[in-house]
Amino acid sequence: MEMDKRVVLTGLFVIAIIGIFLFTILNRAPTLTISSSSGEHVFSVEVADNLASQSKGLMFRKSLRESRGMLFVWKDEQTRSFWMKNTLIPLDMIFIDSNWTVVEINKNAVPCEETECSVYDSRIPAQYVLEINGGLGDGLGINVGDRASF
Repeated sequence: MEMDKRVVLTGLFVIAIIGIFLFTILNRAPTLTISSSSGEHVFSVEVADNLASQSKGLMFRKSLRESRGMLFVWKDEQTRSFWMKNTLIPLDMIFIDSNWTVVEINKNAVPCEETECSVYDSRIPAQYVLEINGGLGDGLGINVGDRASF
């Protein structure tokens, strides 16, 4: 009888450890790396790949950790437009083409809680846009021509 309890408890312990391990692995945020002349910069990203998540973006966030960002993903490459409606923190918008090359950077986009907000357009077609804390791109030495990988 005592042996059966130990076997059951050991089994439950093993199942719990496996569950914790799987939860950790499956809930890890995807990462995007930008390789620049100053080194490799890795960001844990939330992926916005549908209209609902792209429309909301980083609205209403009071802060964003330095190693975090939001990656907007589209099926095609074209010029992109963003606005900062209800966005509370300044952001750098890093436009990336289908070959994973940084093609443009809008620096320190200004938060907007007004009815009329500035629009931040890319002049060059992009398939991806990485939003990170405003000024961080300059601080890390991220420039047009740098390479990204996801």
